[in-house]
Amino acid sequence: MQRYSVLKAEGRRIEFLFAGEPGTDPFFFLHGYNLRASTCAPFAKALLKESRGRYGQVIVPRLETLEDGTWRMPGRMDAYLGLVRTFIGAFRDGERRPYYLGGHSQGGAVALLYTLGAEEPPQAVIPINNVKPTDCSPLGLIARVAHGQLEETVHAATGHSRVLGTVVALDYVARALTQLPRFWAGLEDVAAFSWPEGKSDVPVYAIWGENDQVFQYERKDAEELRRLYPASVITTVPLGRHNILLRYPGLTARIIRRMIAGVTLLPEAELGRASARSKPLLVPAYATQET
Repeated sequence: MQRYSVLKAEGRRIEFLFAGEPGTDPFFFLHGYNLRASTCAPFAKALLKESRGRYGQVIVPRLETLEDGTWRMPGRMDAYLGLVRTFIGAFRDGERRPYYLGGHSQGGAVALLYTLGAEEPPQAVIPINNVKPTDCSPLGLIARVAHGQLEETVHAATGHSRVLGTVVALDYVARALTQLPRFWAGLEDVAAFSWPEGKSDVPVYAIWGENDQVFQYERKDAEELRRLYPASVITTVPLGRHNILLRYPGLTARIIRRMIAGVTLLPEAELGRASARSKPLLVPAYATQET
């Protein structure tokens, strides 16, 4: 069962989606830039189903702030990171209970950055198609995002219906246009993104889609990730586009469950069921740790 609630912290009112049992170990998941927490609802349900007792609830905060009666995206990544720190700190409220942290796109990068400076880091970090250093300009990113949204729409991005995929894409565009200055600031931040100095021993289980239209991942990205997180494993998914968790929530959750358990390969039949048109093979081409 999925529900919505509100958390108040440091003068902020943060809404969040949660599934599972309150008071159990949480899995915090950070949605991508300019998306809604509700978009991740099928994925949150799938994550809970694949938990295998490691966590008992999935929490997806709405990473926007309420200003003048309107919800606004945070803009710069440091504002996004500050909002996440506020939310997780207030939600845990001094508890020593273990937790997991994941995120998609910009949310994935923020999850990684959060872990570098966390006094009580998560059990593991799970970034999905995370923001990474790129030589692309803000205008180039707009072109990539537009192309990605179009392709996701054509391929039924949510995995449920082409109509729903179209609604998600149109909602994304409408929100970007109505908050253009912040949207542009966010793109500038992504275009200028670089990893900070530091290192963390927290295990990282990263999922990258080989058909990601926004970011093209290379071996050098895996090497840089391992510099920051020596205990990292990266699994590439041939059928994966940028929004793989929206189109294939169940498959993505199963990949996460298996990676946490130390298994990076999925049975061919499992991938074949997910997409009969895709090559039924999952190869951890950029694996940075022996498994």
